[in-house]
Amino acid sequence: MELYEGLDQLPASSPYPVVTIGIFDGVHLGHQLIFRRVVERAREVEGISVAVTFRPSPRQILNPDVPADLLTTFPQKCALLEQMGLDAVLVIPFTRDFSRTPPEDFITDLLHRRVGARELFVGHDFAFGRGRTGTIALLEAEARKLNIAVTVVGPVTAGKEPVSSSAIREALRNGDPRRAAELLGRPFSLAGSVVEGYQEGRELGFPTANIRVGQEILLPADGVYAIRVLWRGTWYDGVANVGTSPTFPDRPRRVEVHLFDVAATLYDEVLEVAFFARLREERRFPSAEALAEQIRKDAEQARALLAKLPPAGDREAAGHGPAAGGVSV
Repeated sequence: MELYEGLDQLPASSPYPVVTIGIFDGVHLGHQLIFRRVVERAREVEGISVAVTFRPSPRQILNPDVPADLLTTFPQKCALLEQMGLDAVLVIPFTRDFSRTPPEDFITDLLHRRVGARELFVGHDFAFGRGRTGTIALLEAEARKLNIAVTVVGPVTAGKEPVSSSAIREALRNGDPRRAAELLGRPFSLAGSVVEGYQEGRELGFPTANIRVGQEILLPADGVYAIRVLWRGTWYDGVANVGTSPTFPDRPRRVEVHLFDVAATLYDEVLEVAFFARLREERRFPSAEALAEQIRKDAEQARALLAKLPPAGDREAAGHGPAAGGVSV
């Protein structure tokens, strides 16, 4: 997959670009269906499949005082897009000036003249241009003038609920990673580097890695979770605490993970943490000894739960890659 970070990196011309455009936060089941349609169509016409996306997220620019609560980091999103089999991803720098682009210019200048789109696939709720005033009807009318074929995809449902980034955020805020996984087609995961913590876990007999997660990323509800951790290409079972560790006062909100049967120094290593189930809420214990006893119970519960899943080394079977089934369109 070719990654073009900016319009100036695009080649002068490309053979029959079949294009989709969006933020694609989470790369959830709805996004995945669009990508499959784009890739399949590009192969049919011997063209190239292209996803156009934005960096940073419009949420970060248009509402800087509101937490962005993103579901994926930029590297995670790119890795997921590559798994979908796309030929190219164009990343457009999102600025306030760009957000003021009239919808008609968005189609004529960006999609037609610069990207060279011949066909365009979008989700049923797609909106674009200044103030998101560009509707599907406007897109189809303007694209028709430029001989760009438009296909509207979706909606996709998982169970009875439409798949959306907002629904995934709600599930995670409610401490329900299983529902988030149903909507994503894989377990929700976050990535970050390991930084020095307070050494509390080590003193309790359960050394933990303190994960530095970007402030723009949504953390699941505070609590204890059964997890798998990707480190240097291998998945390891473990348990995580999300929250402030109230047994110890004045701690910031953070993500700490304990890997089962792993003895290694992880400082500065980058870990990806996949959340499978919330075991309990976070709470204050009367003593460090009481907390240690509860952590032992948490670890036993997490081991038993994760043992019922496919082996961690099988990325697809364990639910880490984009899924194709289990949804309605």
